[in-house]
Amino acid sequence: MNASRGIAVLVAGLIFLAFPLAGQEARSGRAGSTRPTPTPKLLTEGRSLYEANCASCHGDTGKGDGEAAYLLLPSPRDFSEGKFNRRNTPPQNLPSDDDLFTAISDGLLGSAMPPWKDYLTEVERWALVEHLKKELIALYDDDADEMLSLYELDPPDAPLPVPEAVPSTPENLAIGKAVYQSVAECWTCHGRLGHGDGPQSTDIVNARGERIYPPDLTEGVYKLSADDQELFRRVRDGITLAPMYSMSETLTDDEVWCLVHYVRSLVNRSDEERTMNEQHRHDIMVSKIRGTLPKSSDAEAWTGVSSQYIPLMPLWWRRDRIEGIFVKAVHNGKDIAIQLSWVDDTEDTSVMRTQDFYDGAAIQFSGDENPPFFAMGAKDAVVNIWHWKADWEVEQSIDQTYENMAYDHYQYRKGSVAGEHGKVLNAALSKHDPEFLTGLGAGNPLSNLEHKTPVEDLNAGGFGTLTSQGRRGQGVQGTSNWHKGLWRVAFTRALSGKGDEDVALSAGGSVNVGFAVWNGAQMDRNGQKSVTVWHRLQLED
Repeated sequence: MNASRGIAVLVAGLIFLAFPLAGQEARSGRAGSTRPTPTPKLLTEGRSLYEANCASCHGDTGKGDGEAAYLLLPSPRDFSEGKFNRRNTPPQNLPSDDDLFTAISDGLLGSAMPPWKDYLTEVERWALVEHLKKELIALYDDDADEMLSLYELDPPDAPLPVPEAVPSTPENLAIGKAVYQSVAECWTCHGRLGHGDGPQSTDIVNARGERIYPPDLTEGVYKLSADDQELFRRVRDGITLAPMYSMSETLTDDEVWCLVHYVRSLVNRSDEERTMNEQHRHDIMVSKIRGTLPKSSDAEAWTGVSSQYIPLMPLWWRRDRIEGIFVKAVHNGKDIAIQLSWVDDTEDTSVMRTQDFYDGAAIQFSGDENPPFFAMGAKDAVVNIWHWKADWEVEQSIDQTYENMAYDHYQYRKGSVAGEHGKVLNAALSKHDPEFLTGLGAGNPLSNLEHKTPVEDLNAGGFGTLTSQGRRGQGVQGTSNWHKGLWRVAFTRALSGKGDEDVALSAGGSVNVGFAVWNGAQMDRNGQKSVTVWHRLQLED
């Protein structure tokens, strides 16, 4: 991209992959005074932390080929390339140690890298830096038969200083607007009014050829940081793996500052609105009430229950996304009820056609003090999942979907005569012959269109292990209501659970909880969904 592309991509996409959060206080993402001395023990600790929390995305050897990589857009960083977006060193340099530490702590908003400062101590984050530098940001030397650290081969230069900012005056804002509209032509990607809809916005790709989107600057959410100095660096120095090249030879420092001020002036959200979708741990209180719980998703009793807004993030980035959900929860010492609500313009409940996908929502629980990897748990730390499926709560009928599909030529009903034509009836599945409905005959729950509850109780211990608890282990009930673009879904279950691997809940106790939403209109299914980080569900005693 040449200079005329301007600040082509300040945000490639706001994606956070939810990762575990322990019961620790919030920590600064900046390097502090607790940096440990590099030792073999620290390197070993970093290697263990990486294997437990990072390898699922970045791969065992840091090639960006972990088990979860295929679910993520943009894809995880390949460390061996030595190319990073977040760095304060000169272009084409490796990031500094502090850059790596800050990236681990704060995450990278334009990638699937979450913030770790709520989960790992400073020492643990420095241990990861040590492992990255020594063993992953490296090349294999065939002659020496060993990995050689790129930091030893070509150490980075000192970070480039940021000059003092010019004031944000009307005159400087006018200069910034002129730079945006004419000098740098930023509008060609970001749009005349900053909505990310410029004429070149439809064909932007990153260094891997993946489709990425220029941000809507009016939202005030930026790729690496909302800090003014960070914005200055990205405009001046560029973003390595996105089509956002250095403007240092095109603009003066003062012009860059004027552009930063103008971009800031485009934001139409308050600070609270801008930060509400940042991924941080929340405590969700489950109030204790007397009597029966509200079982209907739109019961009037929910009106008086306080709600907690929880931001969502799509694993496969797109602009048209469900930004968050509202969570309400109550218990009566015996049962618990949780209501989720979110904005969705379309009600997607049918899966009769191959091009149809249904809306869905899930609640994931971990009773471990330190929860496992968020994406479906881990082998030694099974998670419990309540999955509501919109298509399980409505009547599904082939003959209603395809009006001309009126006759069958096989014995689709018990007692039918071979060769006898009969109209396809929307009859109870119990009256159909399982010999001709093999999925149903094999006991596949997805083939059963007569569900006692639209919520399936499942367990998972890592990728590819999602398993239904079977008919006898289904203890979660659910109801839903879609009205004027708003879904409300209620889950109810006995605190004690029913299946052997059900999460144990109790008054006065707490449990780690996460959420997921599928948007059928966007063809979400399986791992293509929007998720949250781990939060804490606290039951009032």
